[in-house]
Amino acid sequence: MGCGAASKSAHPALIFFTGDTGVLSSSHSSQYGKIGPGTSKMAIKDSVMYLIGNKGMALFDISNPGAASLPKIGVTNDGKLQYKVDTGVISCNSGAAVTFNDKFMYLYSGKGFLVFNVEDPKNPTKVGETIQTGNRGWEAGAAMVANDDRIYIAGGKGIGVMDISKPEAPVVVGEAIDTGAINDHADVALALHGSTLYVAGGKGLAVYSINGSNKDKPEKVGDVINTGALSDQGGAAIEIVDKQMYIAGGKGFATFDISDPHKPISVDLQNSTGLLSDNGSTAMIVVNQTLYLAGGKGLGVFDISGKAPVQKTSAPIQTGVISSDGPVDVKVMGEVFIVAAGKGLATFTLSRLLQTSE
Repeated sequence: MGCGAASKSAHPALIFFTGDTGVLSSSHSSQYGKIGPGTSKMAIKDSVMYLIGNKGMALFDISNPGAASLPKIGVTNDGKLQYKVDTGVISCNSGAAVTFNDKFMYLYSGKGFLVFNVEDPKNPTKVGETIQTGNRGWEAGAAMVANDDRIYIAGGKGIGVMDISKPEAPVVVGEAIDTGAINDHADVALALHGSTLYVAGGKGLAVYSINGSNKDKPEKVGDVINTGALSDQGGAAIEIVDKQMYIAGGKGFATFDISDPHKPISVDLQNSTGLLSDNGSTAMIVVNQTLYLAGGKGLGVFDISGKAPVQKTSAPIQTGVISSDGPVDVKVMGEVFIVAAGKGLATFTLSRLLQTSE
């Protein structure tokens, strides 16, 4: 079963597990309550996976994602081989977002926005200095989505716009936009559907038009929507499939009809999935007509072929890496399902996830 091999109670689909990532934190709570959403983000380029947590960035060899072991990749810095990269932009409790633009990787978190050259994926190198975006938050969520020569970023102070016409030197455009949907300690999610931008945060869902001339100043459409799924200190995730939008947060799992993208219509709300915790993170991914939803209490599987999602798991799948108030992210590579969360990194055989533990 690889590093940190599974015990007798491990899920039969488990392939690999390690609690030794060096970059993830299992909890972002204190005696005063939840302090920031925390981050666990995976980004994949060629045979390298970049795992980003609040303690830094680690690289893993995923040339064979279904292998019993995913080796860490060392990075040489000042003549020293290191297995954790200090990015300089991730704060101890903030969220983070990452995306690629050809040979460049963009990383955005509580301390700013940074560019890496990943032409050699195993040797990411910083390009330029940290960019102060004007909308970040030290203990807030972070999200970003690319649209042609613009990147839209969301942080504790709202939406920001960045011009990436020169990919190696992004430029902040205009001032931060207060969405009314984001607070300073819950997570935040962004999704782009045509020329409509959706922002989900601790205060609800906001809709923006970025059509034509307003790409540098997104235009808000309507009021903030109460989804029934988002909480003021929990996670936020959005997935869009055709004309359906799925939103998950600390309170539940919501489905909206976006036949008219500017006017989402609530179709279904599930507050008792058994997967989500009010102060925990959440992540979703869709494969064909199946949606995988991870929250503070475990992983669930939903059939989304109909109007409303149908949960196929009677109880949460225990991945061994998800913590109740830590971060979580999920990816799929072929037949391999990957979970990175507060307690570590694990891979599973996708087709066997619905099997019960022995």
